[in-house]
Amino acid sequence: MQVILNKSVEALGRAGDVVKVKDGYARNYLLPREIALLASKENLALVAKIQKKQEIIEEKERVEMSSLAEKIQKVPVELAVLIGEEGKMFGSITATDIAKVLKEAGFDVEKKRIHIKEPIKTVGDHEVDIRLSVDVTTQIKVKVSEKPSEKVLPTEHNQV
Repeated sequence: MQVILNKSVEALGRAGDVVKVKDGYARNYLLPREIALLASKENLALVAKIQKKQEIIEEKERVEMSSLAEKIQKVPVELAVLIGEEGKMFGSITATDIAKVLKEAGFDVEKKRIHIKEPIKTVGDHEVDIRLSVDVTTQIKVKVSEKPSEKVLPTEHNQV
């Protein structure tokens, strides 16, 4: 079935694109949610209008995301982790950890937008990509440091 997308759908197309999809996907998902229209003669005449509207929306979003990217780059992302006796981290730093730090700094970035190239399992500085939109990606530095251990030192009262 051919449909005209009203909204951009990842891995399918942008708003205004005419795409071929399975009948069930169109009838049960795209059409009821008004994500797409049937590709009839009347609706095909609307394609240019939909594309123009989408371009305006995308340009506005691109400007907003570029501004957000500049602000996020200035935020210090620092995480303190426990280190074992052999100098190894317990676990690794995840996108959830980074999203939590960014949220505390006032930026609500979804964890699925944070792309860690390889697991962060060492202390030091690491580069992490954040894809804010389709064409706006920024890099931030994540500083991982050792959390001071919370060992109980022997005193006069608790000596064995």
